[in-house]
Amino acid sequence: LERLPRGLPIDVQTAREALKDILPSAPYRPITIDAIQNEVARQFGCHVSDLRGDKRSQNIAFARQLAMYLCRKLTDASLPQIGQRFGGRHHTTVLYAVDKIEGILSEGHDRELHDLVHTITTRLKAHS
Repeated sequence: LERLPRGLPIDVQTAREALKDILPSAPYRPITIDAIQNEVARQFGCHVSDLRGDKRSQNIAFARQLAMYLCRKLTDASLPQIGQRFGGRHHTTVLYAVDKIEGILSEGHDRELHDLVHTITTRLKAHS
């Protein structure tokens, strides 16, 4: 702690820096699009092939949009890369999905969606 400049805010990054020589470093595995697709499919009770396919039922379409949103937020993949992994969809389709989920979350009325995003994100980070 002595080597850190004084006055830094105490946050996760500062704590990591201060403790990096003390705590063992676990190998970091980034969250993948495949992992997101698998977890979203599990949460929605569908198959990954449904998320990648052409089914447009409301449940599958929403699960697909949520998975695209999570891919954008939790990976470094570009919109075209995400679209490609969801059955070759156009990047504007991915952007629409991200904007839609962000809009619902920002309204704050859908607590169930907020909890679902939190649950999926927590599970993905626990396995990475």
